[in-house]
Amino acid sequence: MSKSFRCGDIIIARVISLGDSNSYLLSCAENELGVVIAYSEAGARLIPISWNEMQCPTTMLKEYRKVAKVQEDFLNYVDTSSKMTAAAAAEEEEKK
Repeated sequence: MSKSFRCGDIIIARVISLGDSNSYLLSCAENELGVVIAYSEAGARLIPISWNEMQCPTTMLKEYRKVAKVQEDFLNYVDTSSKMTAAAAAEEEEKK
């Protein structure tokens, strides 16, 4: 589990069952499920380089994660450095 996720990672998971009142049973066993956004110890946003590794652009260190295979059309996140959604960034790029 520690090679798949870390505290603070944003993941996509499927709810397998509702546990007791304080927990859920989740699965990331499909290709489309896993880590979407993660940050390195240096505070930089990790870049996915394979289905099981992400790399810090600052330190170039690789970290193990279970990376979700997210289709670009369905990804709508807020980039913390620019506060711009992916859709807004695509619109800006089309204007250029």
